[in-house]
Amino acid sequence: MMTLQGKLTHLIRLPLLAALCGLLAGCAVSQGGLASRLPAEHTARPIALEGDGFRLAAAERPGDGESVVVFIEGDGRPWVSGGRRVSDDPTPRHTPMLQRFLEAPPPALYLGRPCYFGMGPEALCHPALWTFSRYSTRVVAAMHAGLRGWLDRQPGQRQVTLIGHSGGGVLALLLSESVPEVKRVIAYATPVDITRWSRLHGFTPLFDSVNPAERAAWRHDVRRVLVFGEQDRQVPPSAFSEAAERLLGAEVVVIPGADHSMGSDP
Repeated sequence: MMTLQGKLTHLIRLPLLAALCGLLAGCAVSQGGLASRLPAEHTARPIALEGDGFRLAAAERPGDGESVVVFIEGDGRPWVSGGRRVSDDPTPRHTPMLQRFLEAPPPALYLGRPCYFGMGPEALCHPALWTFSRYSTRVVAAMHAGLRGWLDRQPGQRQVTLIGHSGGGVLALLLSESVPEVKRVIAYATPVDITRWSRLHGFTPLFDSVNPAERAAWRHDVRRVLVFGEQDRQVPPSAFSEAAERLLGAEVVVIPGADHSMGSDP
C-alpha cells in the first residue's frame, strides 16, 4: 500500500496601492493564455469561469468519479527587476500544479486567479490583486464564485480536494472554508503565516491579504495536509510546520531533500 508520503509526493491603503500603478507600464495585463500550455492531444480543455466580475482562466478534465481534485498554482511573478518593480503580468512561467492537473485522474479542474493568464477585465486588474492583496477577500470571493459555478454544472454531489502550491496553498486553505463540498486540502510549500513569511524575507507586509494564522476558527470536517520540503529556503519547514500543526490542526509532512518546487520546476 502506498504510504501517505508516497501519495502526497505523487500528487505533489489606497495611496500606496494607487502609487503602484506608477511603477507599471499602463497597469495592463498582457495576454499569456492558458490554452497554449495545454497539450493538443490531451483530454484537458481550456475554459473561462465567471468569478465575481472577473473572468478566470481555467482548464477542466471531465469525468464521472465521485470526487474531484482542484489545483491552484503559486503566486507566479508579482514583482520583477529583483522586487523593485511590480510586474504587469503575474502569470507564472513555471506551472507545477498544471503538470499535476494533467497527470491526475478526471474529473479535475485547474483554477486560475483573477488577472492571471491574460484574463481580465483589464479595468479590474489593479496590480494590488497580485501583490499586497493576493490573498484578499476580493480574490478569494472571485475564485469561490468561479469554482462554485463550475461545481454546480457538474452532475451529482462530489467531494472536493483542493491542492495548492506555495501561495496557491494559502488560497486553497482560505477557499475551503466557503465551499461545503471541500473535504480535504493539500498545501505544498505553503506559508501558513504570511506575516512571518514577510518578516523572514524582509518583504513589505501583505497588508490587504488574509493571514491564515490569524483566523480564529476552521471547519472541523476538512482534512488539511501541509507538505514541506526539507531544503525549502522560501518556506522553510522549521519556520512554518509547527505553526501549521498548531493553527490548523493539520497533518504535516516533510519530504527529505525536497526544495520549494517539491521536485518540479519552481
